[in-house]
Amino acid sequence: MTKIEWVQNQDGTKGHTWNPTTGCTKISPGCKHCYAETMAKRLQAMGVKGYEKGFELKVHNERLMQPLKRKKATTYFVNSMSDLFHENVPDSFIEQVFEVIRQTPQHTYQILTKRAERMADFCNTQLVPENAWLGVSVEDKNYGLPRIDILRNIDVPIRFLSIEPLLEGLGAIDLSGIHWVIVGGESGPKARQMKLKWVTDIKNQCSQARVPLFIKQMGSYWARNHSKKGKGNDMSEWDKELKYFWAWAKVVIPQAKKRCGKIAYIDLFAGTGSYKDGTKSTPILVLERAIQDKDMQEMLVTIFNDVNLIHTQTLQNAINAIPNIETLKHKPQIINQEVGENIVNIFEDINLLPTLFFVDPWGYKGLSLRLINSVLKNWGCDCIFFFNYNRINMGLTNEIIKEHIDALFGEKRAEILRTKLNALSPSERELTIVEEITQALQDEKGKYVLPFILKLITRKCLLNLNVKAEL
Repeated sequence: MTKIEWVQNQDGTKGHTWNPTTGCTKISPGCKHCYAETMAKRLQAMGVKGYEKGFELKVHNERLMQPLKRKKATTYFVNSMSDLFHENVPDSFIEQVFEVIRQTPQHTYQILTKRAERMADFCNTQLVPENAWLGVSVEDKNYGLPRIDILRNIDVPIRFLSIEPLLEGLGAIDLSGIHWVIVGGESGPKARQMKLKWVTDIKNQCSQARVPLFIKQMGSYWARNHSKKGKGNDMSEWDKELKYFWAWAKVVIPQAKKRCGKIAYIDLFAGTGSYKDGTKSTPILVLERAIQDKDMQEMLVTIFNDVNLIHTQTLQNAINAIPNIETLKHKPQIINQEVGENIVNIFEDINLLPTLFFVDPWGYKGLSLRLINSVLKNWGCDCIFFFNYNRINMGLTNEIIKEHIDALFGEKRAEILRTKLNALSPSERELTIVEEITQALQDEKGKYVLPFILKLITRKCLLNLNVKAEL
C-alpha cells in the first residue's frame, strides 16, 4: 500500500504504487527537491534491490507482471519513483506497461509526468486504455501551465493535474477537459513556500469550473511557520479560507452584488456554537470570518436553527461574545423549530437569496428530498448535508422509521434498495447507499451532486456528505 493520500481504491482504502522504472533526471524547478531522489538514495544505502545505482534511471522488466497477480480492484500510481515518459525509457517498454494495463481492467492506473510532450507523442499513436488516468505536474507558469494544454489534447477518459509543489500563483488556469486537480506544498527541510492565496485562487477556479479538487497539504514551509510538525497535511490546522463556506461565498459574491446585494448562510441544525471538546463550531467560525471581510460585513445574512431551546440560548450567548459582532450589517437570526414539513413549506413559498444551506442532523430525521429541493430552486443556492451511514443502514429495515427513510430516498427507490442490500457485503452496502442517494438527487433535477465519505474514528461512525449546487 502507499501513503500517497490521493491514491485510493474505489472503496476508500489505500491504493498501491507500481514502479516498472525507477530513477529520473531533473528538467524543471519542481524537481529541485525531488522526494523520489531522496528516497532512492536512502534505499540504496539500505541495500534494497533495484536501487543499487540510487536514482539512476533503470527499467525493471521483472516488475511488469506485478499488477496481474492482484485480482482485487486496485488503484495504482504508476512510477512514484520515476517518470514513465522519461526520454531514456524505450517506447517498446512503455507499450508493455500499457499492455499490462489493458490486461487488468479491474485496476485503475494513475500516470503522472513532467514530460507532457513525449506522453502526447506516444499516446497519439495508439488508443490509451480506458482504465488509465493521465496527469501532468504543474509547479509554475513557465513550465507547468504549458503541460496542461498538451494534456488536454490527449484522448483519455480522465485527465488530472498534480499542482505540487506549487511554487507561485498560477493566475488564470484553463481547466476545460480536466477532470481532477491535486494541490500541495513542498515537503522536506528545504521546502519552498506555498502561499495560501495561491491555493485559494485555484480552489475558486475549480469551484467555478466544477472540477473536483484535492488539497493534499500546505507543505513543510507552512508547517514550520505555523509552529506545526510535519508537512501541513492536517486539514483542521489550515486557515478557514480553505473551508467550504469561504470557497462558496467567493464564487457567489461578485454576481450577488449585481443581483440582490446579499448572500445567506442557513444552518438548520446549528447546535450550541461549540463541539464537545470545546472547539468552535461552524456558526461561530462563519461569523468570525465574515467580520474580517468587508463584502461579508455588508452582505451576509445568517439564520441558525435548532429544535433544542437550550442549544439556541447557548448559541446566542456564544454569538454575543464574538468580538466586533456588531460590525455585521445583518444581525444573526436564531430560531427554534423542528426541521420538517413546516420549514419545507416556508422554503418552497419564498424566493431565496443566494444561500448556502448546511444540514447536519446527525442521523436522518428531517432529511428529505423535498427539503433539499426546496432550498435549491433559486440562483446561487447550494446545500451541504450529512447523514449517518450506520443509522441509515439499520433504518432501511426498521419499520418504525420507514417514513423518514422513504422521505430521504423516495418511497419506490427505498423499497428497491432494501431488497438490493440483502445480498451485499458491508463495504458494498455503504457504496450502494451513497450511490442511491446521489442518484435520487440527480433524478430530482440536481445538476451537480458530489458525494463524499468522511470516516471519523473518534465517533465510530461514517458520515456521507452530498453537495447539490445550482449556480
